[in-house]
Amino acid sequence: MASGSNSLALSVPLALSPSRSATIHAEDLRFEDDPIIPVLPSSTRRWILLSLFTTANFLDVWCGSAAFVALAQMGEDLDMTLAELTWIPNSYALCLAAFLLTAGRISDIYSPKLVFVVGFSWLGILSLALPFSPNKECLLVLRALTGIGASLSIPSALALIVHLFPDPKEQSFAISIFAASGGIANLSGLILGGVILLESWHWIYWIIALISLPLAALSIFLIPSPKSLKPTTHTDDQPRLPKMDYLGTFLQTASIVLFVFGLTNSNTVGWAKVETLVPLVLGVALFPTFLYWQGKIDPIDALVSPSIFKIRNVLLLAIIMTTPGFYWTIIQVFYSNLMQDSWGYNPIGVALRFLPLGVVGGIVTLFIGHVPFKYFSLRYRLAGGAFLGSASAVLLAFAFDSSTYYSHLLPGFMFGTAGELELKRRTSLFDQQD
Repeated sequence: MASGSNSLALSVPLALSPSRSATIHAEDLRFEDDPIIPVLPSSTRRWILLSLFTTANFLDVWCGSAAFVALAQMGEDLDMTLAELTWIPNSYALCLAAFLLTAGRISDIYSPKLVFVVGFSWLGILSLALPFSPNKECLLVLRALTGIGASLSIPSALALIVHLFPDPKEQSFAISIFAASGGIANLSGLILGGVILLESWHWIYWIIALISLPLAALSIFLIPSPKSLKPTTHTDDQPRLPKMDYLGTFLQTASIVLFVFGLTNSNTVGWAKVETLVPLVLGVALFPTFLYWQGKIDPIDALVSPSIFKIRNVLLLAIIMTTPGFYWTIIQVFYSNLMQDSWGYNPIGVALRFLPLGVVGGIVTLFIGHVPFKYFSLRYRLAGGAFLGSASAVLLAFAFDSSTYYSHLLPGFMFGTAGELELKRRTSLFDQQD
């Protein structure tokens, strides 16, 4: 409902009289005498908070990607085998993925502000402690626990962004910036990590701690109280607060942990081994069990509401969302090791050859990503991103040695980065403007 002015008008029931309703304009949101009316902070404060959430997301992703270029140095310091080294990035990614959905539900039930502060602080404290690990076992445990901290801050930051930017256009822009920060962090992990390795791999984690801990403390004062961001009363659509689905949480977490554990083992012991096949089969079997359970319980309590599958093309979008992560992981792991082990480049040499990825990522984020939908609809943007990703794969397939860097690797990196970042941005928005 819109008024004659540019202010936003909302029709909400007044708390003092269930039978009455009134039209509340955007400027009325400043009054705090009615607990049902959300009170938005100033525009400047909201954009500062978006910068804080974006930084947190950047550090969460960068904590995983920067480890790839440091694997050789870490393995030498802690006497780790190649099979053990794979668990440095995988233990972090495994716990991040396994607890992401659960963290989102905790954020929904409790305070997203509290969950964000705990997760961001958790990331900083463990990153500070991780370089002091006396042995490889301690390091791998701390890496896994750090992934849990990262999983807490991501969904809670998204929830806070949605509350802080209720205007659809502002919200879409804010979420796109948040999503793009993860893509840029993925791209810059090798670049910045290679520079930091001139000193020591320890500084990769200490820099994360030096940034995240002060910002986590600042967020305690900057993030508004949850009561000021959303109504405190229940609606007819949601007559009560959701409850924690413990069985669903167990099924979902176990499914992801077992499946990823099996995939990781396949790289070290082979596919035809019991250590690979058993967790893979159990992980695949538990996921439909999890979905079945979600359909049986009250939708308010479900971690994944069955109604989400009624959204047009949601499964296709979900599949497309996985491709950027796979692409950047393969690029970083394979080519960083290839350039150092076979082509004789040092970490700085590797970082310089990955630098164009960051440049292209910045261009896509700042300019191409904001072309209005009236010029290029969602379907054409997704098709364009997929085409660039496919072109990248063809070029990289014919990059046989270091002499093909400028002819094959560089254009392949640039095409793939532009295409996959566009896919990540568009699928993260779930925009229905097609």
